[in-house]
Amino acid sequence: MLTAYIRALGGTLGLPQNFQGPMAKPHRMAALTTGLLGAALVSPWGLDGLVLLLVLILILLGTGLTAVRRTQTILHALDAR
Repeated sequence: MLTAYIRALGGTLGLPQNFQGPMAKPHRMAALTTGLLGAALVSPWGLDGLVLLLVLILILLGTGLTAVRRTQTILHALDAR
């Protein structure tokens, strides 16, 4: 939700809506879907928890980077005004 709030903040400041990534919602959903499928495949060997943890870490790091990039874009656009 953080990335959506940052995008909405830019919109309320009169800036164009910014959907840049690297982990925008479609990317997060694709990573989650891939992780769930991967976890289902390795479940017989008891590795499903590890796969899900790795996917969660990937999503967390990517979302954090996305939030930083969107915030920087908003700040640069406001400075250019």
